[in-house]
Amino acid sequence: MNTPNSPDIFNQIHIDVARNATDDFNLFHDSKKWSHINNNPFNGTIVLGFQLESLIEHKVLLYRQLHNENALIIEKNCVLVTTSFLLSMQSNQGNRYRSI
Repeated sequence: MNTPNSPDIFNQIHIDVARNATDDFNLFHDSKKWSHINNNPFNGTIVLGFQLESLIEHKVLLYRQLHNENALIIEKNCVLVTTSFLLSMQSNQGNRYRSI
């Protein structure tokens, strides 16, 4: 079960640090202003996209390590990358890239 101190939970401090570091002033991330957004479907602030993507990417990496999927990836001669990185990568040395 996830608790407020779980590594799978972002607290407001995590959002604020990322907002301040990136000069992101989106009201969806602001702990004092999120409730002023008309028809806001969320019950509080939301994390920045790159924060959520980083957590997901890390969880996928841990899953692959736990299930020894690196051998399978090497066997299939594939380099698996997340979609956000796929958009900025160029094919290198004939490797095949798959988005996940």
